[in-house]
Amino acid sequence: MTKNTKLAKLVSFLAALVMMLGSFPVGYNVTVALSEGESDVTVDPCAGGHTLTETPAQEATAEQDGSTAYWTCTECGKYFSDAEGQNEISANSWIIEGSAAQVAAEEEAARKAAEEEAARKAAEEEAARKAAEEEAARKAAEEEAARKAAEEEAARKAAEEEAARKATEEEAARKAAEEEAARKAAEEEAARKAAEEEAARKAAEEEAARKAAEEEAARKAEEEAALKAEQEAAERAAEEEAARRAEEEAAQKAAEEAQISEEIDGEPAPELDKPEEEPDDYDEFDDFDDFEDFGDDDDFVILDDWDAGTVSDELLDKFNNVSNYEEMEFNGTAEIELKNEGYLRFGDEIKLEAKVQDVNLSYRLVWEANDDDERGWYTIASGEKYSYTLTADNLDREYRVVLFSCD
Repeated sequence: MTKNTKLAKLVSFLAALVMMLGSFPVGYNVTVALSEGESDVTVDPCAGGHTLTETPAQEATAEQDGSTAYWTCTECGKYFSDAEGQNEISANSWIIEGSAAQVAAEEEAARKAAEEEAARKAAEEEAARKAAEEEAARKAAEEEAARKAAEEEAARKAAEEEAARKATEEEAARKAAEEEAARKAAEEEAARKAAEEEAARKAAEEEAARKAAEEEAARKAEEEAALKAEQEAAERAAEEEAARRAEEEAAQKAAEEAQISEEIDGEPAPELDKPEEEPDDYDEFDDFDDFEDFGDDDDFVILDDWDAGTVSDELLDKFNNVSNYEEMEFNGTAEIELKNEGYLRFGDEIKLEAKVQDVNLSYRLVWEANDDDERGWYTIASGEKYSYTLTADNLDREYRVVLFSCD
């Protein structure tokens, strides 16, 4: 219960007491005991002025008392002998006793005594009620304080438990973070070692590949040297065969001339031994400068498995016979595609492939090379694919393909 609530109840009680007694002492002080301490409260309802009601004067008779004129304040209950409320008087001081005054005074005294007793009892009951209310309020306050204390204690324990829980979670999180950091460090170390091992493995593979390439280059160089020696030997053999044939032809021509000369002289020329005819040899087809169209399918047939690198001497003669030619327009395009990927090194096998498009006649495809010397372009192979070993000698060599119509 607050101080203002207690004060309001006290004022209500005093107003009820005034109405019951019909009068109240002039001026009063009220002391109120509150749970927060004691306070003196003075109630002055007429601080701004009294509200006066006049009671006229009456003469005393044998039957009743008389009175002087007086004024009563309807707010505070005080009595005054003047209309301005300046001269305060006590209750009943205005009575003028008559013959019945004594009886009336005794009755009045008895009535007042009864009223005072009733007021005393009422005051005691009110005091007892207030004491009971105050005791109940005190107990309620104690219970409220105990409840708040219990709630505060529970809140304190809950806060301590929450703090302990958070501390446990933070410790667990810290340990998890440390373990995660250790795991990542271990993974990074393993990755670093794996990278070093992979680098070492690649270096070993590259070294092995380099050595293998060097060995392969050395082997190919030996093969090229051997092939070159074979080619030179074949060229020498061809030159010797050509010289032998030239000598035989010269001897045959001399014999024919001698026979003609004898016939002219009138004597039959002796029968000369003709050199044995050797079967047509298939020579390496190294020069295609004079290779032109040939129009008779009976004399020249293109086969899928035909070796374009060789051709008979008889067929070459037919190629060089202009009377066998038939003019035909030959259309087609060819591009060279490098099939290797990545960097190229000496000793690698270079693979080339010719892509032929939009050809309207049968054809032969011939590979030619140019070393930028007096030989110019020369034939090296035939077919759609060509491969060679990359060396310092052929590094700057140019390559091209030539299409020859076969229809």
